[in-house]
Amino acid sequence: MFLTFFTQTLKIRQIIIKLANDARLGAYHQGEMKTLEYIDTNDAEWDGMWSQLASYDLNDGDQLCINQGQSWEYMGSTEDHHHLRHANHPRTEQAEYIYIERCRASISWAS
Repeated sequence: MFLTFFTQTLKIRQIIIKLANDARLGAYHQGEMKTLEYIDTNDAEWDGMWSQLASYDLNDGDQLCINQGQSWEYMGSTEDHHHLRHANHPRTEQAEYIYIERCRASISWAS
């Protein structure tokens, strides 16, 4: 059972790493490159994005998770997600990537 969990966790990490690498190169959807934008700290989504990040179990309520001078970094946003990375997360001692769904992505089906 542990081996199955470990294997699934490893596969998920590999997928996340691939997505993170894709995000660095530009997010693709059906062969088209999605635009990466950077929201301003005064944007209405800014505080909510960091609150959502803190709510992940990995972060235990901490928005920054400072470890050896590293903390969560905002990498940019696509139409659907905010992209964040931590170069050396204190809980895992490795790079972590999180994609937070944007509010407009969750209601886009209604338009």
